[in-house]
This record gives sequence, C-alpha cells and structure tokens, in this order.
Amino acid sequence: MTSKTASRSARTAPERTAVGLLSTSIALRQAVVWAILLIATLQFAGPVQALVAQQRQASALEAEVAQRKAALAELKQRKQRLSDPHYVKALARARLHFVMPGETAYIVVDAQPEKSADLPWDSAVVAAAAQQPWWVTMHHTMAQSSAEVKP
Repeated sequence: MTSKTASRSARTAPERTAVGLLSTSIALRQAVVWAILLIATLQFAGPVQALVAQQRQASALEAEVAQRKAALAELKQRKQRLSDPHYVKALARARLHFVMPGETAYIVVDAQPEKSADLPWDSAVVAAAAQQPWWVTMHHTMAQSSAEVKP
C-alpha cells in the first residue's frame, strides 16, 4: 500500500503544483494589471487637477471681465449724462444747493426729495440731497476740532 500511495502522491503532486502555479500566475497578472491601473491613475490625476483649477480660474476671470464691462458701461453712461447741462444744473442744485439768480433757496428738514419727471435724478443725487449741506458738515467738524484743542 505504501507503493500505491507513493505512486498516487507522485502523480498528484505535479498536478497540484501546476494548478498552484497557474493560480499564482493569474493572481500575479491581476496584481500587475492593478498596479498599472494605479500608476496610470496617479499619472493622470495631476493634469486633471490642473485642468480643473484652470477652468475655475478662467470662469472667475470671465466673471470679473463681465463685472468690469458693466462698470465701464455705467461710467460711460454717467459721462454722457455729465455732458448734459440740465443734468449738471440738477446736480449743482441737489448737492451744493445752488440756486439760479433771482431764486430763493429753502431747505426743508426731514423731508424726502421728490423725483420730478423733468429732472434727471440718480441714486447719487438722491443720496446727496438727503445729506446735510457741505458747509454745515464743515462747520460741525471745525467746531469739534476747536473744542478738543481747548485746555
């Protein structure tokens, strides 16, 4: 029986090693394929990340260009309005409280300025009209500074 067992084990031993070698070679191939895929992924990660960063930067710059174009259009419109003498008169009346010769100026306290259809109002004119006149602000500033200097 020992000779039969030895002959069986002699026959099955090479079969086992061939199957073992075949499964080891398949596992080795899979490991090599996964390693190659990992290396390829790592190689492409840097450029893809740079591409995404560049696209974000480009979209931010496009938004900034659009914002500056809008600001430029607003400045051109303001320049065009400032070339109109009626608008300049309205600004002088609203901001500096100028009056035409023969007119009497009255300043109403705590009243909101009414928008008239014939006057070209904008937000700066309304804001300036809502503030105190410049000479009142200057007087208060000078009075405060002189009060602080006295010993």
